[in-house]
Amino acid sequence: GITVSLGEECKIAVGIDIAPKFKNTATKLTKELKIKNAFFLQSDGCALPFEKDTFDLIISHSVIEHTFEPLKYLKEAFRVLKPEGILFLETPPYYSFEGTHLPKPAVPVPFQLLLPRFLLYRFYLWISKKHPGFFINTESIGGEK
Repeated sequence: GITVSLGEECKIAVGIDIAPKFKNTATKLTKELKIKNAFFLQSDGCALPFEKDTFDLIISHSVIEHTFEPLKYLKEAFRVLKPEGILFLETPPYYSFEGTHLPKPAVPVPFQLLLPRFLLYRFYLWISKKHPGFFINTESIGGEK
């Protein structure tokens, strides 16, 4: 979505993702909107298929927290960034429910602060199976708490 929006406003926009489904969805959207200067590639952010000093601006939106080698990811971003270019790096705060990419529970207990990440995921999987209503916050969908 970000690349499509940028394609409407700038000379050229290139979006990459390691998952092929995003490339396919974005390509379809640009065709529907008749945007001709937004392009999408399936690629690993730690091994970008671009020459050194290619981009004026790199927007990294909620990516680095998914990489196994964050330093390698940053080095690769700076490699393809022009010397006077800008890297906009955005990531959700790790110690928030959004930062761990876990659903927000109806009861705000900060499990993400109490458990290591691998146990946290196991806990969320277990509770979603045993108590699926735990993750439903009816206030956020217009209901009563």
